[in-house]
Amino acid sequence: NKSEKTSVISKIEEVDFKINISKKLVQINNEQANLLNREIKENEQKINILEKDLSVKKKNYADMVVKSYKNRASDSKLMFLFSSENFQQAYKRYNYMKQYERYQKKQADTIVSKTEKLAILNETLILKKEDKIELIKENKKAQKTLVAEKNKQQELANYSYNNVLNSTQKAIEDEKKTNISTKDKYNDYLPAYSVAMT
Repeated sequence: NKSEKTSVISKIEEVDFKINISKKLVQINNEQANLLNREIKENEQKINILEKDLSVKKKNYADMVVKSYKNRASDSKLMFLFSSENFQQAYKRYNYMKQYERYQKKQADTIVSKTEKLAILNETLILKKEDKIELIKENKKAQKTLVAEKNKQQELANYSYNNVLNSTQKAIEDEKKTNISTKDKYNDYLPAYSVAMT
């Protein structure tokens, strides 16, 4: 009986330990989900900013290409250079054209770079959302385990309570039987004792 009580108590302690671990797991999962939510929001904001910036850069680049094309048709680069009044002005115009070409290339490179960065951010965002879904699944599983462990703990507590109650009732009944049988014996001996005394 005592070993059974010890066994039930150790089982309750074990279940209590599992419940505490499950609670911590749920708490950690919730913290990670909140962190992922913040990261997802930050990525979405970065994506929106990059998309707006990229849209502006593409428009500016398109305008620049159109303007460059129109200027080529009317005045060629050579005409622009040869129409200089002196060598120094021609040299400055040449440097300006080179600088303008570098600027156009830089704009094109920036657009490509931002497009790649945007693709990476989108990919990261998708992965973080997938991580969040997995975390939510884990959290639901941990919560189910927690509920199951709490139910198990309740069953063990009820079992223990019922055993203690049954043991106590049996002890009381045994005590009553002992008292009744002692009383009956006492009553059986009392008349014989009374007769012997007279």
